[in-house]
Amino acid sequence: HALLFDGGPMGCDLESQLTALGVRRLDAVVISHPHADHFAGLLECAEELEVGLLVEPTRVTNGSTQPVRDAGIGSQEGLDYLGLRRMLLEDGARHLVAVTGSSFEVDGVRVDLYAPRRPLTMAEGADPWQGRAGPPDGEELNGSSLVAVVHYGQTEVLIPGDAEAQVLAGYDLPPVDVVVVPHHGSKGAVTDGLLARLGVKSAAVSVGEENSFGHPAEVTLEVLSRAGVGVVRTDRSGWVSYT
Repeated sequence: HALLFDGGPMGCDLESQLTALGVRRLDAVVISHPHADHFAGLLECAEELEVGLLVEPTRVTNGSTQPVRDAGIGSQEGLDYLGLRRMLLEDGARHLVAVTGSSFEVDGVRVDLYAPRRPLTMAEGADPWQGRAGPPDGEELNGSSLVAVVHYGQTEVLIPGDAEAQVLAGYDLPPVDVVVVPHHGSKGAVTDGLLARLGVKSAAVSVGEENSFGHPAEVTLEVLSRAGVGVVRTDRSGWVSYT
């Protein structure tokens, strides 16, 4: 069995990475939020994969088919996301629009989900952000991330997408052993209080090598170090496997 949490950016060659791990079918795909670096890699190979369940926090309504003048980058990103979810659903994936309290289970592995009270709403049609002044900014998109806690035997793993410490503090999260550091290790990703509350033992930073954002932030690494949390980084180690 295999569960995929986010699909990475365009050009990450997700299909080859999954094939190298022996994965041909995904029991579930969880997309935390419609930022391209969290779904576009999956968009490139969705037709080649069998997906059993699509999980997202985003609501999608019917919208206008009238063309949008100067749609902009945010609107194109939204259209790409809608295209991905449409492709997966048309290929037969079941669908779960998650709220706090939602969960699903695969072969004894349970995934509990936490989502904002006011979820993002998108519209099928020419303008994915119809009814708004324009596409949401990065901070709003990040804060709308679906947060997952994976329970596997005696181990719990927190996978928060780009939801940083301020957002996570609003959820009644259980103690966890491992955290995928929010927002690629950005400033504000974690705090001393959050780490103490969760009792984290190990942290993985999913981050691009020499990325233009300067992630992970030094202050975030310092917070993790003060808490005595072991840190591994994909920009230095490549794939990270917890067994």
